[in-house]
Amino acid sequence: MKRNVCMIMALTAVFLLASGSALALGPVDVEGRVMYWQGDTDVDGETADMDGYGAEFDLWFTNKLGVTAAFWPVEGKDLAAGFDKDYMNLDVKWRLFSPTEHNYLAVGVGYQDTDISTPFGSFDTSGFRLVVEGNVGLVGILQGYGTLAYMPSMDELDTEFDTGTAMEYEFGVQVKFALVGIYAGYRVHDVEWDFNDGPGSVTLKDDGIVAGVGFEF
Repeated sequence: MKRNVCMIMALTAVFLLASGSALALGPVDVEGRVMYWQGDTDVDGETADMDGYGAEFDLWFTNKLGVTAAFWPVEGKDLAAGFDKDYMNLDVKWRLFSPTEHNYLAVGVGYQDTDISTPFGSFDTSGFRLVVEGNVGLVGILQGYGTLAYMPSMDELDTEFDTGTAMEYEFGVQVKFALVGIYAGYRVHDVEWDFNDGPGSVTLKDDGIVAGVGFEF
C-alpha cells in the first residue's frame, strides 16, 4: 500500500507541474481524480478478490485538445495474494462534439504499460490504445460518463505467451458541486494472450465498482 500511495503522489506532483506550465500558455481545464476500485481478479477462470486506489488527471489545453494520465495499482487478495498489477496510461484526445463543457464526445490515441507481479516472477506488457470517451448532463448536477479503450497489440509476456489484445472501460455517474465531483461507477480491464506453441489462450481480467472524488483547478 505504501508503494501505491507514493506512486500516486509522484504522479500528482508531475501532473501539477505540467499543469502550471500549461497555464502560462493560456486558459486550461484541469481535473484530478482519486478513485477506489474493488472487485474481482479473474485469471483464466480462477477468481479472487482485488482492490486498489487509482489516480487520473485530465488536462484540456483548448475546448478540443486534451490529455489524460492515469495510474491504477491493483492488489490481489486471499487466493490471489501476491498477484498484483499496475496499469499506467497516457492518452491524447480530441473532442468531436462538445456543445457545452460537460457534454461532449471525444476520441484519442495513447499508450498503456501494465506491470504484473506474481509469486513466481514479474512481467511487463505494453501497447498503444484507441480511446473513446463521453460525458453527458442528466438532471441538475448529475452527469453520466464513460470511457472505452481498445489495445489491439499488447507485448508478449514471455516465451510462452504471444502478443495479446486488451479492452478497458469504465462508466458511471458523477455529482458536480462547483469545482468538486463525486464519482461512482464500474470499471473493467480485460486482456487475453495466445499461447506460442499451440491453440488456446490465457485471460486476465479485473472488474468491479469504483468510487471517488475529483477536483477541478
